[in-house]
Amino acid sequence: MSKSVLLNLPAELLYQIFDHLEARFIICSVRRVCSQFYVLASAYNRFELECGSMSESDLKLVSRFVQPENVVSLKLSTADNRDQYIQLFLSYFNICRFTRLHSITFCNVRRAAEINRFLEHVTSITSFSLTIVGYEGERDRILESIFPLVINSKLRKLSLHNLNYTNSTLPWPIQSTLEQLTIQDCTYDQYCVILSNSFQLKSFTMRNCIMNTIHKTGSSSLTTASHLAKRQRTSPTTAGYHQLISLAIGNCELPIKDLELLLSMTPSLVYLKLVSPREVFDSIFNGSYWKQYIQNTLPLLNKFEFLLTFDIMKYDGHMDIESLILPFHDSFWLSEKRWFVACDYIINRPRINLYTTPVCVRSEENKHATLQISSTDGIVHAIFYPITITELNLSNNEIGDIGAQYLAHALRDNKTLTSLIFGCDYRNNEEEKCLDIDWMFICDIISNETLTLLDLSGNEIGNTGAQHFATALQKNQTLTILNLESNRVQDDGMKYLAKVLENNKTLKRLDLEKNPSDSYAFVSAAFQIQNDPIHSTIYLQSKKIGDDEVRFLADALGGTETKFIALYLSNNEIGDVGAECLARVLQNNKTLEKLFLLHNRIGLIGLQCLLDAFGTNQVTYFTK
Repeated sequence: MSKSVLLNLPAELLYQIFDHLEARFIICSVRRVCSQFYVLASAYNRFELECGSMSESDLKLVSRFVQPENVVSLKLSTADNRDQYIQLFLSYFNICRFTRLHSITFCNVRRAAEINRFLEHVTSITSFSLTIVGYEGERDRILESIFPLVINSKLRKLSLHNLNYTNSTLPWPIQSTLEQLTIQDCTYDQYCVILSNSFQLKSFTMRNCIMNTIHKTGSSSLTTASHLAKRQRTSPTTAGYHQLISLAIGNCELPIKDLELLLSMTPSLVYLKLVSPREVFDSIFNGSYWKQYIQNTLPLLNKFEFLLTFDIMKYDGHMDIESLILPFHDSFWLSEKRWFVACDYIINRPRINLYTTPVCVRSEENKHATLQISSTDGIVHAIFYPITITELNLSNNEIGDIGAQYLAHALRDNKTLTSLIFGCDYRNNEEEKCLDIDWMFICDIISNETLTLLDLSGNEIGNTGAQHFATALQKNQTLTILNLESNRVQDDGMKYLAKVLENNKTLKRLDLEKNPSDSYAFVSAAFQIQNDPIHSTIYLQSKKIGDDEVRFLADALGGTETKFIALYLSNNEIGDVGAECLARVLQNNKTLEKLFLLHNRIGLIGLQCLLDAFGTNQVTYFTK
C-alpha cells in the first residue's frame, strides 16, 4: 500500500492500524514518514506498552514521546534475571499519571513488593493479569496486594497464572464487578467461596479443582463454603451459582462423581471446556453418559469442548476407537448440538485421545503415527507425521486386531513408506507377547508397493503366521529385508517359508534366529546361498536336518555359480534320499573340498550315490 493511499484513510482507521503496532515502531518509524503521520502519532492515545523485552535505551526513548495518560495497556516482565526492571520502569514513568490505564500484565513476578507500588496508585484498571514464579510462600502476600484492587476498583478481568488458591487463609473478597477469573488450582470449597462472593462472575478458568476428601455431597460443601465466605445460602436444596455461564478446566483430575458434583453447582453454564488426562477408563469417555448428564443437569449448555486422554497400558480390557466414537453418532451430538467428536489412537504411545473438533491436540503428539476416526463419517484414517513418512516404528505396542486392520487398510495406498518395524524387546518380554493380533492383517501390509523392510522380531508368530507370510511373499516384489527373529515358528512354519523362498527374487535378507525350530538354520543357509552364492564354509551340524531339508538345500547348492569349500552336515538325520540329493550337487559343483556327514542315517544306497559322485569330484568326505 503506497503512502498516498494511507494518507487518504480516515484518522480513526489509521489509529486502528496503530493499535497493532509496537510503541517503539510508531515513535521511530511512523512519526517520521511525513508531517501528517507525525501529527497522528503525536495525538495517538491508545498505546499498549510491552516493556518486558525493551532495553534501557528503548525504554528511555519511549518515555520521552509517550505520555502515561495515553497508555491504556501495560505489560511488564522480570524475566531473564531482570528483578530490578520494574524499578527501572518507574524511574522513567510517573505511575500516578497512568490515569487511563485499563489493563496491567505482570510476568514472572517473584515478590509482592514488585507490584505494590503500581497497585497503590492505579484504580482505573478493568483488567489485571499476573504470572508468578518462585516460592509458594509469596502467594498470600501477593494475594494481600491484589485483593484490595479487586474490592476498590472496577476490575472486570483477573488472571492469576501459576497461582494456587488451595490452602490460603485469606477469604476471597466480596465484590460485584469481577466478570472473568483465571487461576491455577483451587479446592472445591474455595471454588464455592469465590462463586459465593463474586456476584457478577461470568467466566471461570482454572487448571484443576481439588476435591476436599471430607466433602462428598453438594449440601455439605455448600455449607462449608458459605461459612468460609461468612454468607448463608437461604435454600441449600436449590443451591447453585447461576451467574456463572462459562467454565474451563485445563487439567482436570477429578473422579467422575466429583466432576458431576462440581458441574452441578453451575446449572446455567452455556460454555464448558474440559481437558482431562484420565487414570481410569470410565464413563467420562461415554457419549451416552454425557448426553444424559447434560440434558438433566446442564440444559443451557450451548458449546462443549473437551479433550480426554487415556494411556492404554493401564487398561486390561478390550478397546477400539470405533466403539468409542459410536455413541457420538447420535442426533443429540450431530444435529441438536452440532458438537462433532473425533478419536485418535496414538500408536507409539499408546494413547487414546477423545476430543471435540476443532480442538488442537497437544502439538508433541502430532509427531506420532495416529489412527483417527470422526463422529461425522465413522471411517478410520491413518495419519502420519510428516506426510512423507518413510519409516514407521511401532515396536512394543498392543494395537490389537482392530488397530492392525486399520493400519493395513491405510498403508495399502501409501506411496512413501519403506520401513515398518513391529519389533518387540524380547529381552524384557520373555513371557508375554507384544502384539496380540491376527497376523493376516500384517500380511496385508506386505502388499504395499514401496515397503522394503519389515521387522517383526520378538513377537509370537507361529506356524500359521509363517504360512500367511509365505503366501504374502509370493506376491511381493519389493520387500528386501524380513526379520522374524525370536518368534515361535516351528518346523512346519519353516517349510512354508522355505518353499516360497525358492522363487522369491527380491528378498535379500531373512532373519530367523532364536525360533524353536532347528530348521531355521538350513532355511537361512539356503536363502543366503541363493542370494550370495560365493561362500567358503557352511555350518549346519546338529540342526535336525532330514531328507526334506537337504532336498531344499541341494536345490540352492546346485546352481552353477555356487562356490563353497566346506559343508558341515554332521549329527543330523540325513538318510539315503538326502544323500542322493547331495550326490547330484557334487556332480555339478567342482569347488567343494570337504563334506562332513558324520553321525547321520545314510545307508548303502546313499553311500553308493555319494561314492559315484566323488568319482567326478575331488572332495574329501567324512561319513563315519
